[in-house]
Amino acid sequence: MGIFRAARPEKNAPMIGLIFGGSLLMGGHLEVSALTIASVTMLIGGALTTHINVLTDADLDRWSKPHLLSGLRQHWKMSRAVIVCEAVVTMGGLTVLVLDDRSGAATMLGIGICLAVLYSYNFFARDPVKQRFKATWWTHAIVFLGGYFVLWLTGALCSPPDHHDRFWRFWPLMASASMSDYGLALSESSFDAHEERQHGLRTTAALLGARRTASLAAALPAATIGPLIVLSPGMPEAKWAFLPSALLALISTLAVVWSLRDDRANRHTSLPDLAFFAGRFYLVVALTFIRQV
Repeated sequence: MGIFRAARPEKNAPMIGLIFGGSLLMGGHLEVSALTIASVTMLIGGALTTHINVLTDADLDRWSKPHLLSGLRQHWKMSRAVIVCEAVVTMGGLTVLVLDDRSGAATMLGIGICLAVLYSYNFFARDPVKQRFKATWWTHAIVFLGGYFVLWLTGALCSPPDHHDRFWRFWPLMASASMSDYGLALSESSFDAHEERQHGLRTTAALLGARRTASLAAALPAATIGPLIVLSPGMPEAKWAFLPSALLALISTLAVVWSLRDDRANRHTSLPDLAFFAGRFYLVVALTFIRQV
């Protein structure tokens, strides 16, 4: 149970919405087998990268999230075996996608998983933990913005090949959703400003502080609302799916800014995760409905 909790499924499961959303945008019939393989591979890969993150963030989360590391250390031999199995299954899932003639989807999903690994363990660097992508603000942004976008692309490339050209019509919607979702992620990271500053990280939260980081996070979904309104008249997907989702992200990030108004205020640490889950769920439902109209 501790190993399962350390995988933080509540963070990884909503990512399925990005994959299905990308496929729904492309139109045509849903390639259920390809979407299932991609989603399962993403979930297992997400568990793998989250377990790696728990290990490399051990000092950072010692006081705020001690249950995560204890969940892995409680049965360390089993945890190591599970992590190895997760890596094998992830590689196997990507291989199955390639064999299923979905090499584009496998490539995009593989890039997303590699970004998530680099977030916690930079295998290109001399000091993989100290120089992990989480440690600086711009690599942190690359992981989230790039990771969200390639999951949208994964879903798009799981659609029938003759619909792939619709990507050029809908990529602004994918980009806007990725920016709004990064706003939620950045909003959550504002709660860790004190710990990240103490450990010498150069993240946005460490450099700007909690409240200014939360304010910047709120600006990201706010920046997408204007373009989505402009696109709405000729694009029902923008009006009925992406615009409400961006508004939800904006309201949630503003609530976090409000919760950080002083040290005595209640900090809604679970709000960004709840908003991300609700936004992805709504997007999939709305896009499914639009397909039927």
